[in-house]
Amino acid sequence: MPESLHDFEDVFSKESFDSLPDRRKWDHAIELKRDPEPGLRKVYPMTLEEQEELDTFLEEALSTGRI
Repeated sequence: MPESLHDFEDVFSKESFDSLPDRRKWDHAIELKRDPEPGLRKVYPMTLEEQEELDTFLEEALSTGRI
């Protein structure tokens, strides 16, 4: 771990990763719908070349187990 991050070692600990933080008054919720209708909108519009590059990246990452 880089020396500049030593003060934050507890943030990167395994124990910190395995639990959620305590609830706070400023927490908010995302209300989910029971039977949502699928939409045909793109979240981030891309050109065909960009989409092909993304697909290639995702396939490689999936096949190597990175995601």
